[in-house]
Amino acid sequence: MFTIESNMNFSNQYIRLRCFGLLVFMSLNSWPAWAQVGKQISESEIQGQKIFIDATKEKTLENYEDAAFLFKEVLKKDPENHAAAYELARLYDVFEKSDKAMQMGKKAVDLAPENNWYKIVYASILKNANRPLDAAEVFKDLIKKEPNEKSHYYQMAEYLISGQKPEQAVKVYTTIEKKFGTSEILFQQKHKMYLGMGKTKKAAEELDKLVEMFPAQIEYRHLLADFYYKTGEKNKAKDVYLDILDIDDSDARANLALADDFKERGNHARYLNAIRPVFQKSDVNIDVKVKNLFPYIKMPEAERQQAGIVDAVIDLGKILSEVHPEEAKAHSIYADLLYYVKKDNKAALAEYDKTKTINPNVFVVWEQMMYINAELGRFDALAKVSAEAMDLFPNKSRAYYMNGIAGIELKQYTSAIDALEQALMMSGRNKNLRFDILNRLGIAYFKAGKNEKSNSSFEKALKLNPQSYIVLNNYSTSLAERGEQLDKAKNMSSLANELKPNVYYLQDTYGFVLYKMKDYKSAKDWLSRALKSGGDNKPNVLERYGDVLFRLDEKDNAIVYWQKALEKGGDADLLSRKINDRRLYE
Repeated sequence: MFTIESNMNFSNQYIRLRCFGLLVFMSLNSWPAWAQVGKQISESEIQGQKIFIDATKEKTLENYEDAAFLFKEVLKKDPENHAAAYELARLYDVFEKSDKAMQMGKKAVDLAPENNWYKIVYASILKNANRPLDAAEVFKDLIKKEPNEKSHYYQMAEYLISGQKPEQAVKVYTTIEKKFGTSEILFQQKHKMYLGMGKTKKAAEELDKLVEMFPAQIEYRHLLADFYYKTGEKNKAKDVYLDILDIDDSDARANLALADDFKERGNHARYLNAIRPVFQKSDVNIDVKVKNLFPYIKMPEAERQQAGIVDAVIDLGKILSEVHPEEAKAHSIYADLLYYVKKDNKAALAEYDKTKTINPNVFVVWEQMMYINAELGRFDALAKVSAEAMDLFPNKSRAYYMNGIAGIELKQYTSAIDALEQALMMSGRNKNLRFDILNRLGIAYFKAGKNEKSNSSFEKALKLNPQSYIVLNNYSTSLAERGEQLDKAKNMSSLANELKPNVYYLQDTYGFVLYKMKDYKSAKDWLSRALKSGGDNKPNVLERYGDVLFRLDEKDNAIVYWQKALEKGGDADLLSRKINDRRLYE
């Protein structure tokens, strides 16, 4: 389908239902009886004139049904009344009664063939009835009568385009150019017509003419360069961009386009360095800059590790935030780059904080801040940020969920449970979120001594995902800590290790369950595995291994591991007592 875009909206120019002053003047002056000066007017004709005026008033008041009825009454009294036929045609067009509108429109034209306004309206009615080529024929006739009326040519071309006759429309545009001279609109319309017909060479010629006629208009050169780029003529596009830089060496789009050549060759670092001057300009639209940075967040990690990419893209992000310090999106994209590309969580957190200070209404920014605080173990900060997010976004379950996590880590179990229960009510059909919340609720209830609710939460989580080694591990840990249902705890911990082998904390849990079951030899074996899998730096694993050794009467060796646990940050009071007293305290 071909379309036309023009600064001259001729259809709207011609048809204005509410232009009452002009239309009343035209209607009264086109009244057949009055057109004959000096003719004796009959009583019937006077009555008809009165009805016509009343009909026009009703139309002005937008009482279109009443107006139509009255205009039909006029035609009953005077079938030759072209003004009434014209008004009815326009009203039927409004009512979308195409057949009647066309019938009355043709009647008006036939009764007053010299009235060009009737023909213009009739053409519009034909177009609305999906007969644009018939409408074009009406304008063809108008052009014969008014060959110097430029708008007729444009309107005819528009109707030809609507009727899928682009070749004929181009001919009309050519006629306009020859008769009235060239214009920007003509070049643009002919370019679009040729492009729609697949005549790319002709389309390029029209843009060339546009550039030649308006050499100082850089935008037209961009149109030409973009056209060449899209049609695969990249060398020609490059030449046009170079011409643009000759006129304005700071033109951002031209600089970016030329830099694309490096990117296409896979040299991303050189590309990023090439567009650096563009990023340093404050008058370049920030969206243009962001568009060039965003792909590097999504770029696969292996590809992103090419020499120089990370440093170059982080440098551009930093420049962006400095050149546009009051733009939230500048700090947001820089934060994303720091988080996903450089893996610098602390620096990313600072930029996200600047983002929310400028614009606090974007939840995803708050969400990122909550996750990063959790990753960094900054649970006081997580509690604060999540509480602020809950106030600002009371319908976001994720904010309550993260607040619950902070409460657990800060040993504020009552508030954690409140937040998690609220999150659960709001989670709706989000199965993954419900699963995460139930798992955390299981932990929070256990820590708060609400064992039945803890078990229930873990069971509900396992119904959503029976193969979750995380829930199996947490559930078995809670049972072992309480010394309850140890066989069940053992089975769950065993399954967790089958699902995810060689994970130190899963092996540690299994060893702990066996320890609680007094199977110290097996416990020693599993805790030894946990140490070899990475638990040798974890104070709780070291301490438990020491406890098992003590139970196996390897007391000197037990003290060695308790000492290691103390050095790694374990519970100083408890471990010191164990070491000094050479005994277990559980």
